[in-house]
Amino acid sequence: METCLHRQANPVDKPAYAASNKGWMNSEIFHKWFIKYFIPNIPNEHPALLIVDGHVSHISCDVI
Repeated sequence: METCLHRQANPVDKPAYAASNKGWMNSEIFHKWFIKYFIPNIPNEHPALLIVDGHVSHISCDVI
């Protein structure tokens, strides 16, 4: 069972975190982080570039 990301009031000072049963990143955790943490914190005034490694958990139709 995975835990949901916990988002702090100030994302710069307090990082989000999550856990899976196996302790590894997976597509579900990455998707939750992307939607609940990354997207809401992109400033409207600036474009944003997210650079990730080639881990399979970062590649999903939902995120793309």
